[in-house]
Amino acid sequence: MIMRTTISTVTVKEPFLLTGIAGNQPAGNYEIELQEQLIDNTAFLAYRRMSTQIRLQQQEAHLDYPLQMPIDPAQLEKLLAIRRPAVEPVMRADPDYLIVS
Repeated sequence: MIMRTTISTVTVKEPFLLTGIAGNQPAGNYEIELQEQLIDNTAFLAYRRMSTQIRLQQQEAHLDYPLQMPIDPAQLEKLLAIRRPAVEPVMRADPDYLIVS
């Protein structure tokens, strides 16, 4: 079984609630860890998501280490949608300007 782990950092600009955690989580940077398993017997590389976790900073003064806990991918998408613009900007080529590399 071949697994891959991807860690990314997201910035959340507003406090938010997570299922299973009491109270608001503060705005800030959070690491998201995605673990995926390679699907065998396919003509191309394909991975299945096995787990998605978020690292939260402990709120209590006596705990100074991050808490890593599972997060539902749908809940993560909702959280990330809060910080995305409603309409994505469209990149358009300027017909009077051509870049050749």
